[in-house]
Parts: sequence; structure tokens; C-alpha cells
Amino acid sequence: MLRRLLENVRNLRITNSLVDLGFTIDGRFGGCINSSTKIWDIAPSLLMFEEAGGMITDMNGSKIDFSLDANIMKKEFPILGASRKLHPKLLNLVLR
Repeated sequence: MLRRLLENVRNLRITNSLVDLGFTIDGRFGGCINSSTKIWDIAPSLLMFEEAGGMITDMNGSKIDFSLDANIMKKEFPILGASRKLHPKLLNLVLR
């Protein structure tokens, strides 16, 4: 997956998920991918991201499932976030 991304993106930056989502919301990044976020990394920013016109899904393009269970704090959430226009293109690169 990383090789496909490197061949198809202008720049790749690796930071933490909250910074990546914030920079994507304000337009500094076209999109962000994080393979292992925690609920506290993405739950607060999900609403802001979507209100700003962005879209966050899991790596299969499905809505993120925040169902509460005994292991929710240990669960890893792989995410893909981008504008509604760019999201399908980025998802296609991930799924190839």
C-alpha cells in the first residue's frame, strides 16, 4: 500500500492522527491515512471534519464503528480522511 501511495502522491508526511486530520480540515493536506488510531484520537475530530466537508471512513470505505464494548479503549481504528471529492480516489489507491 505504501508503495502505491508514494507513486501517486506529491508529498507524504507522517505525524499523529489529530494533527493530520486538523491539517486536512484546513486544507494543508489533501487527505490522511492512519492505520492505527485510538478512539480518543478520532472521535472528537470526526464531527468537525465532516462539518467542514470532509469524509472519514475505515480503510474499506465503511463508516467507522464506535460501538461501545469492553475493549473499545484497546481497539485500533484504521482511518482514511479526505475531502468528499478526493476520498474515493485515495480509497481506490488503498484498496488496489
